[in-house]
Amino acid sequence: QSIKSQRDVNRILNKYPYHSSTALEASGKYHIYGLACFSKYPIEKTHEVVFNSSFNGAAVYTIDVNGKKLAVANVHLESNSISAEDKKLYGDFIQNSDEVNLEDVTSNIRSRLGRAYRMRAEQVRKVKDHLSELNVDGTLICGDFNDTPISYVYAQMKEGMDDAFASTGFGPGITYHKDFFWFRIDNIMHSPNLKSYKAKVDKVPYSDHYPLTTFLNVGD
Repeated sequence: QSIKSQRDVNRILNKYPYHSSTALEASGKYHIYGLACFSKYPIEKTHEVVFNSSFNGAAVYTIDVNGKKLAVANVHLESNSISAEDKKLYGDFIQNSDEVNLEDVTSNIRSRLGRAYRMRAEQVRKVKDHLSELNVDGTLICGDFNDTPISYVYAQMKEGMDDAFASTGFGPGITYHKDFFWFRIDNIMHSPNLKSYKAKVDKVPYSDHYPLTTFLNVGD
């Protein structure tokens, strides 16, 4: 559906009357990069978790769901910053490994990934430290981790949490799909006292990420 004005946005999202947006520090005059939460329930507080990063960050919302206080962390962890040239070389290798040298593919990517791994590890620590300070009835962590389910970052974020897709989804759960990079890097995690069901990835071509959704039961 074409969205032409703020009026269209308001009309489409009027069933989510509560919203909060956080512009990331280096986004520039028009704040192109940021985080947002749209909710059917009151957002009582928004806390920005500041990363040492130009385009990545996290925000934690305290939401009142029928008297229960939920902490919802919206995260966009450090990107790998793989260049277009590296992506093309990787795509060429996937399509024809006989003509593209593996070392050429990995040499440039390796240094970029190492730096991003270290930054994400620190970012996860900041998010988890803030969440541990909150007195709430349940916790959600959702967003773009930029790392896979076999990574250190995923394991640290998941500590004490359940993965909605791993628990109730089906299939590989690929969320990122571009230039022959196919990974499950977007996640919804929740504290064990919340119950998720019918988690799924919607394969709609709106961006290089497929949206991940789930239903949650927060109890009586």
